[in-house]
Amino acid sequence: MRRHLSSPKSIKRLPIAISFTAVWFAAGFCLPLSGRAAFEHVEVGARPAALGGAYCALSDDAHGPLHNPAGAGWAKGRAIALSASRPFGVSELDTGELSILQPALGWVFGLHARHFGGGLYREITVGVSAAHRFADRLSAGWCLRGRQLAICGYGSDESWSLDLGVTALPGARWRWGMAVHNINNGRLGRDRQGMPQVLMVGLACRPEERVWLSGELLGDLTDLSVAPFGPLEYPLEWRLGCEACPWKTAALRLGLQNHPLRISAGLELAAGPLRLGYAWRSHSLLGSTHHITLMTK
Repeated sequence: MRRHLSSPKSIKRLPIAISFTAVWFAAGFCLPLSGRAAFEHVEVGARPAALGGAYCALSDDAHGPLHNPAGAGWAKGRAIALSASRPFGVSELDTGELSILQPALGWVFGLHARHFGGGLYREITVGVSAAHRFADRLSAGWCLRGRQLAICGYGSDESWSLDLGVTALPGARWRWGMAVHNINNGRLGRDRQGMPQVLMVGLACRPEERVWLSGELLGDLTDLSVAPFGPLEYPLEWRLGCEACPWKTAALRLGLQNHPLRISAGLELAAGPLRLGYAWRSHSLLGSTHHITLMTK
């Protein structure tokens, strides 16, 4: 006998079906950089989110290696960060991250873990990173990440990716950064679907002691492999951010990005050895997202 939508069992499945649809709908709009749905590049932590994602040149805190692995070379001592967000208020998109940095033997080593999704769709990432500063103006680093993707009713698969990065200080008030994510072209699934390969180039300047201005360009390397001189299938993203610290215990942040057009704002407060950061990001179709980060100085 065929089951109709009006049957009791079908009615009980409606919330699951609606949640599943919401997850995929949201993913399609909040991850526009490429057409692949798994492990897209997203901002980790309240500070990067508040700066509109323009963090490649400034990634010097515990969450930095997940943006540019070289940024940890500028970290000062041990750092721990714990972040959480619920994109667009959808519980099936819940995201949590934990990151630890520890200097040793002239290097800064890191451990990182990230969870995205819920019972229907879940991404888990665990990574290790290392960065080393050469002289006083150059830092290089790498981040190796193991990834697991699980989809309800379809099983799970694992892969790994390697990120490389470099940062430099071209002047006393300037910082430049470049990073490539998934340089090894890691793949997932029976069809070996490629995960995104992203190139980021950023530049930040400090016009005065308590202000940072940051800009960044992101591009999908798939375009370069398919048509090096042809039209881009995935348009370049640009991101802009501004951070001001009017007091030693507080920081204010603003950000802007395209594809999709989003604005962001944030606040960070320091008390003793701890810092509490908050970021709000808009989306023209899906609403807003709130990010919270608790980290050590």
